[in-house]
Formats: sequence, C-alpha cells, structure tokens
Amino acid sequence: MSDKNGTIRGKDIFPWLIMLLMSSVTFVGILSELMPSGILPQLMADLNINEVQGGNLVGYYGRVRNSF
Repeated sequence: MSDKNGTIRGKDIFPWLIMLLMSSVTFVGILSELMPSGILPQLMADLNINEVQGGNLVGYYGRVRNSF
C-alpha cells in the first residue's frame, strides 16, 4: 500500500498482545463468577452447613460482587 506521498507503508499486523490481554481478563472474570458454584459441595462440607445455607452463601456473594 502507498500513501499520498508515494511511500510504501508496512503491512498492518494483528494486535496479538491486546487480544491475549482481553482473552485473559475474560477468562479470569468468568472463572471468578463460576468458581463458587463449582466448589459448593466442598464448601458446605467444610463449613458444616446444609444446601439451603450454601446456596444463600453463594447468592450473597453474587449480590455483593455485582454491587461493585
């Protein structure tokens, strides 16, 4: 490609660093949202609570997390 002055510009390259950064942030965000529900059985066993209390605990975590 050439511009108005007739000089040849370099080939446009794909911004891999930005793509990697955005992918990493998305992965960590989704992981932090889904992790509490994935470890719920272990969490309930360690805290000696029933399923209703464990579900409420994850719900409270979600509400607090969404308020920020």
